[in-house]
Amino acid sequence: MRSERDAEFWDGFSDTYNSDDQGDAPQRIVDSLMESGAVRPDDCVMEVGSGPGTYSLLLAPRVRILVCMDSSAGMLDRLFASADELGIANMERFHKNWSDYTPRKGYDFCFASLLPGSSTDESMRRMEATARRGCAVLAWERLHWDDITAAVSRNLGIDRPGPRRGTEFFEEWLADNRRDFSLERFPITLLRTMPLESAVNSEVAKFRAFGITDGVEEAVRRALDPYVEDGTVRMDVENVLRMVRWLC
Repeated sequence: MRSERDAEFWDGFSDTYNSDDQGDAPQRIVDSLMESGAVRPDDCVMEVGSGPGTYSLLLAPRVRILVCMDSSAGMLDRLFASADELGIANMERFHKNWSDYTPRKGYDFCFASLLPGSSTDESMRRMEATARRGCAVLAWERLHWDDITAAVSRNLGIDRPGPRRGTEFFEEWLADNRRDFSLERFPITLLRTMPLESAVNSEVAKFRAFGITDGVEEAVRRALDPYVEDGTVRMDVENVLRMVRWLC
C-alpha cells in the first residue's frame, strides 16, 4: 500500500486536493513569517512540500526567490500553472523527494509546509543543513476532516492509522538540541460548504491513492450523511495549525 510520503500517493489526488480547511491561516502564517523578520524580502527560500501552492503563491511575491520542492509532479504542475496566471516569475520548480535530497546551505530560510514525515530527527537535521539562517515547520494540531476519514475507515472495516496530529515532537527536538525557537498556533473557525459530489470525489480519491477502492464511495457517503442537506455538505469546523520556527 502506498504511503503519504510517496509521490504516487500525492499524484493520485493532485487534481482534487484543496486547502479550504486552512481558511485564512495561510495568509496569517506568511504575514507572521515576514513581520517577525524570520523571512526577509531579499531571501532565497526553500519551501519543502509546496503542493499546489497554498503558501508558495502568497510567499513568493514577498521574497527574492522561492524554490518549491515537491515529490509530486502533479502538484507542481498545478502550482506553476497558477503562478503563470498570477504573473509570479520568481519561483523555481524542484521535483524531488525530500528524503532523497542532499542538503546544502544554499538557502537563507527553509520552510516545511504540512510535510508528511517531517517529525523525524533526519528531517529536522536536513532542514538545518539546507538553511543558513533559520527554519520553520508547519503541521496540523487539529483537523476536523480527520473525523470523516476515520468514519470512512470504520465503515470499510479497516484499521488505518491517521496522520499524527498535535505532536510536540518539534518543540521537544529543538529544546533537546538547545535551539532558540518559538511556537505559534493558528486557530481556524469556519463553516465548510461544498457540493456533496465534490466532497465524495475528493475523499474517494484519497482512499484510492492508498490503493483502497472496494466499497469506498458508499462508505464515504455514509460518513458524510450527517452533514448533508439538499445535496450540500455543511459542517462547522474548528481546526488548528501549529508553526514552530527556529534559528539554525
